[in-house]
Amino acid sequence: MEMKSPHLLVLCLCCALPTTTLAAAEPQAAVENPVKESDLTKVILTTEAEMRLGIVLKPAVTKSLPAERVYPGEIVFPMAGGTGSLIAIAPPQTPTEMLKFADQQAVADGDVAQTEVRKTAARTNLERTEKMFAGQTSSQKVVDEARSAFDLAAAALTQAVTRRALLGPNLTGGARNESWWVRVVLPAADASGIEPKSSARIRPLGATAGFTPLSASRVEDAPTPANAAGATIDWFYNLPQSAHSFRPGERVEIRIQLAGSGDEKSVVPWAAVLHDISGGQWVYENTAPRTYARRRVQVLRVIGDDAVLATGPPPGAQLVTDGAAELFGIEFGPGK
Repeated sequence: MEMKSPHLLVLCLCCALPTTTLAAAEPQAAVENPVKESDLTKVILTTEAEMRLGIVLKPAVTKSLPAERVYPGEIVFPMAGGTGSLIAIAPPQTPTEMLKFADQQAVADGDVAQTEVRKTAARTNLERTEKMFAGQTSSQKVVDEARSAFDLAAAALTQAVTRRALLGPNLTGGARNESWWVRVVLPAADASGIEPKSSARIRPLGATAGFTPLSASRVEDAPTPANAAGATIDWFYNLPQSAHSFRPGERVEIRIQLAGSGDEKSVVPWAAVLHDISGGQWVYENTAPRTYARRRVQVLRVIGDDAVLATGPPPGAQLVTDGAAELFGIEFGPGK
């Protein structure tokens, strides 16, 4: 078999390679007239225009604000079980359910009253037989039977009171609790990321922008029922009834602090943030007298009147709050 020259083999391999690997790669795209965001349009106003627009400036600052997560909550009845453990019950939702629930409460109230009468009668009978036994007019067997009857009546009363407590405050009136509980259904995966001892902030649905959130402390000794099918657990927060006129079953917004939050973040007034048609977020920075430059920002979350930023102007930058929308209109034209 004839052997080929090694030089010929190298030459053949070089010829087989694509031409693009031997020559410099050509660019696949070209960008013409590139513009940096730092060179975006600036709005320069006259002194008269600036006064007419009522421009108000506020600085970007650095704050330590806790991170929060919003969940739906429900106002429920709080109550104490027979063993002293705290539980909560969701109220009935429809008139038919309320009527049925009120009937159950009435039956339970009757059971408590009947067992109290039985216990009183059993105590009277026990005292009578003990006196008779002391006067040697009765036997020990009769005393033992009377004591057993009293113990059974006492146990029945305890059971009746416990069952009545499970049904909560009387729907037809009577004593009321001094506080509501707020029930929040948490995904099980979120529970480890929430600060368990921190207070939550409660807002009614549809509350106005100026509504001050209500503080509610977590009921730590309450049970945490779990739903295996939905992979959720229930947490409860204690809210004084005097804080707001809530109704049983009312839905609320609850904000819970996340664990490990509170790092220093750049914060700007939420009123300074504008949104374009594509969802981009912007602010106007006062860079010189009567000169306003548009800057891109990325908002992580909004806490009250503050917007916590992931990216944006450095602390100390003077940002437009009142008049920002007007500057946006000057730059892009009025909306139609």
